Parts: sequence; C-alpha cells; structure tokens
Amino acid sequence: MNKFLISAVLIVTVLYSSTSSYAADAVGRSWYFGIGASYAFEDFDAEKAENDLEGIARGTDLDFDDTSGLNVTVGYHVADWLSLEFDFNWLVAFETGQSMEIGWAGDLDGVLDVITCMAVAKFTCGLEPLKPFIVVGGGNMDADLYYTAPNAPDLRVTTSYSEPQSDLCAKLGLGVDFFVTKRVSVTLEGSYVWGFGDLDAIKYFNTTLGVGYHY
Repeated sequence: MNKFLISAVLIVTVLYSSTSSYAADAVGRSWYFGIGASYAFEDFDAEKAENDLEGIARGTDLDFDDTSGLNVTVGYHVADWLSLEFDFNWLVAFETGQSMEIGWAGDLDGVLDVITCMAVAKFTCGLEPLKPFIVVGGGNMDADLYYTAPNAPDLRVTTSYSEPQSDLCAKLGLGVDFFVTKRVSVTLEGSYVWGFGDLDAIKYFNTTLGVGYHY
C-alpha cells in the first residue's frame, strides 16, 4: 500500500510542477497513451479456489494479501463521449503464508501473479478539464500460483490451479480524467475485475492512478 501511495504522490507532483494551466481547446479524435500504478484489493472465491486445489493444497482458505502493480493503456478517441482502449494490467504478487497439508502438515508460502489484457470501451461525459467516465471491458487473464515450502527446502510445488492458466476475464468500473493541459491528463479509475472458466475464483477490486498523453 505504501508503494502505491508514494507512486500516486510522485505522479501528481510531477504533473503539477512540469505543466502549465489547462488550455480550453477540446481534444478531438486522436490516439492517447497512459501509464500508471495500480493497487488491487482481493475478493477471491476462497471456497472455489480450495476445491480447484484439492489434492495439491488441502486444508487452506487461500487468504491472500492485497497487492500493487502496473497499468498501461493505448486508446483512441472515437467521439467526445466514447474512447476505445487496449488495457494491460500486471499485478505483481498476491501473497499468502499459512499452514497446509501436502503429504505432511507444514507451512506453505504462496504467490499469485495476475496479468490481464483487455479491450475496453470508455464512455465519457462532462467537459474538460474534468471528465467522468464508465469503463466496460473484456479479454484475457493469465494467472500463475506458485507455492514454496520454507520448512522443506527440497520440496517446491508450482501450480496455477494445477497448471498455469489462461482464460477470459472482464471488468466494470468508474473513473475521472482531469486534463491538466490540452494534452496531459491525470486519470483515477476504480474497477471490479473477475475471471471466467478455470479462473473464475479470481476476483478483485482494482484502483489505478495514472498519467495520459493525448496526441
């Protein structure tokens, strides 16, 4: 959480120290690029995940910590009210450490990495410099769940619900763009992301603070 707050403060500080006041001209149909820091609050379906791991990690509730990550977007302003985006989000590691049974009673440390790549429709209202929006998107989720056994150093168990998995995912969220200048914007977005199929146990609330440049 501290890393996310520090990143947020740095982004805002750089923008306000390096840009002039907002120019009133509207941004027309054009491409834009964004980069930012994400922080995800896990909402995993623990019961479903435990069933998927039956025989590999019995006796756990998969209580993972929240985590931070990186967000990159490339988009196109189709109209004043609509933009289409490619959204890439990498969440570094949801971590867990707990007692489990895997042939013996002991501790296992787990790390879950999640990467999503989605096509997103962004519906915007209002006028610059402040433009609220709704995002709806879908695409692919990659999840890699890796367990280690610190009290049994010769035993390493790797699994993503028995194998590294890739499946469909979706997101729905709200946010706001603040145009510091005609070309530069600050974006704050909150969304709910969930997986389907083999990854339907992975769900989380994702918050992103980023900087955008509009060509």
